[in-house]
Amino acid sequence: SKVVCVYDNDTLIGLSTYRIKEGNLHIYYIVVDNNYRNQGWARTMLSAIINNNSVDNYTCNIRENNIGSINLFKSFGFEQIGEEQYEDGTLKLKFKK
Repeated sequence: SKVVCVYDNDTLIGLSTYRIKEGNLHIYYIVVDNNYRNQGWARTMLSAIINNNSVDNYTCNIRENNIGSINLFKSFGFEQIGEEQYEDGTLKLKFKK
């Protein structure tokens, strides 16, 4: 797995992990500290991941109630391709670009 981090001076404010396997880049998560949300940091990390990796497919899974993440990924051209349930019963939406 690879990690993208965002710092404000020496303070870690966001990170994302992803893995490339067989032409597919799967983004596991993008997390931003509550104090830095809605400032474009998640967009910056997602943009860096896409712009610095040339692969055939990009995929991710997003909980159905995470509207902010769903909208972010859709704004980058990701489309929903399926869904599954997590063990806790919440719905996981599968996206691909």
